[in-house]
Amino acid sequence: MPASILAAAVAAALGAAAPAAAAPGHGRPDATPSCGSTCASYYVAEYGQDFVLRTARQRPRIGARVRLGIASNGDAREDWAVWPSGTVGRLAALGLVSGRLALHFRHDQAFELEYAPNGVGSGMCLGAARRARANAGVSLQWCGQSGRTIWIIDAASQSGVVAPLISGAGNNFSDPQVLTAISSPVSSMPLAATPMGMPTWRKPLPELVTYRLQSYAAGTVYDSQMWADTTGVLP
Repeated sequence: MPASILAAAVAAALGAAAPAAAAPGHGRPDATPSCGSTCASYYVAEYGQDFVLRTARQRPRIGARVRLGIASNGDAREDWAVWPSGTVGRLAALGLVSGRLALHFRHDQAFELEYAPNGVGSGMCLGAARRARANAGVSLQWCGQSGRTIWIIDAASQSGVVAPLISGAGNNFSDPQVLTAISSPVSSMPLAATPMGMPTWRKPLPELVTYRLQSYAAGTVYDSQMWADTTGVLP
């Protein structure tokens, strides 16, 4: 399995070879040992690989919020399995996403991200609100039933191994809703070291919402909307 499923999918969407695997020490995979190489950990460029997707509770429940958590090989709440869904054009033809999205993203690859604590699939995936909108939280939703759990890799905005993830629950092709990490000024505190040398977060961890794609004048997308993944466990 490639070091980055997201990077491989972006490369496929661009019709190019997948980027080489990350150099040793660059990645920080954090799936539990029982989930192993079949699981992926997603992180956002703004906070780096020390913070990955995590559910609010290990026992799966529809509507459970998903946010960023400190990466750990022992936390099953951070175990996710990737299920490729094909191109946006194919999904639009099946009525699973809006045909409007296919106008700009027809050839981009899409996928679902299933919560799989300790490697056991839950049938629940990372999902947006019923209709993706600004500042709507993301949570666990049933996989395979609608565009709510479909995420589209925006290949045109990708940079290296990171790319925006467009919600399949939206219908705005020119101003899409993407997965976004947010935090207030009081929660944007640096990591601190415990007496044992383990990292800890001083304030509440960043929340995840959908929000319209944001970019600077030069066209670079905000780091809070640029995502990548690693697979497997730490050595």
